[in-house]
Amino acid sequence: MTIELRATTTGGDIAALIHGNNVHQVHSGRILIQYNGRLMRKKIDILSPFYQPLQYPIFFPAGTLRWSPEAPISQISWYRRLLTTERRFLQLGRLTGEYLVDMYSRGEDERLAYIRRVLQQQMNQVEHFQHINSEYLQISSQAESYSNRGIVLPASFLGSRAWATSEVADSLALCLSKGKPSFFITITTNRNWPEIKARLASGQTASDIPVVVCRIFKARLDMAIRTMREHLGKIVYLMRVIEFQKRGLPHARLVVRVG
Repeated sequence: MTIELRATTTGGDIAALIHGNNVHQVHSGRILIQYNGRLMRKKIDILSPFYQPLQYPIFFPAGTLRWSPEAPISQISWYRRLLTTERRFLQLGRLTGEYLVDMYSRGEDERLAYIRRVLQQQMNQVEHFQHINSEYLQISSQAESYSNRGIVLPASFLGSRAWATSEVADSLALCLSKGKPSFFITITTNRNWPEIKARLASGQTASDIPVVVCRIFKARLDMAIRTMREHLGKIVYLMRVIEFQKRGLPHARLVVRVG
């Protein structure tokens, strides 16, 4: 068997090794546990309540179970409460950034798992009813063709091709209907904002407290939009995109049409 490894670089800053087989089939993240003095290994799925204390023992030294799909609240709500109430996430800098990226990936895995379950249920229903009524034969053929192409992510999945197509179509339709934008505005986080500098500990930079930076940026962005609505007159439409720079600071791009 030939193992294909592909190296991808972007400006010399980012490198990735991709196993050739993973290009065709991607599984959710897992960690591998090997007991001391034993050959037995165990895989822990990324959605398991054991994942966080095993992957991040510094954040969860007591080893208590964390969020799982059976929890009564969503992942986003759970992380929001955790990150805004636990001070240790403001003290461990880059490890907090790694945790945030990993938990974002965890949330995406949960949504993808839900889409897989829904698609599988639909396929099972078609297989059941096609034996009862001939009108389901055409649906079955379409579903089989759909399944052979793989799972096509819906427009409700942020970042999917269908989502991007829908967003672009809505934006172009809005400009065609209401006219071209009057302003293109970029709002960038300033690491020297007094609200940020007041929360920095000795030796820290703005990149070490991403939760604080994002909350301050959101408050500043909302204030800027309120100011535009008060002083620019009637705003026909306002579209915005929030991105993160390479150094981790958020910035927003706004397209505004003034009537």
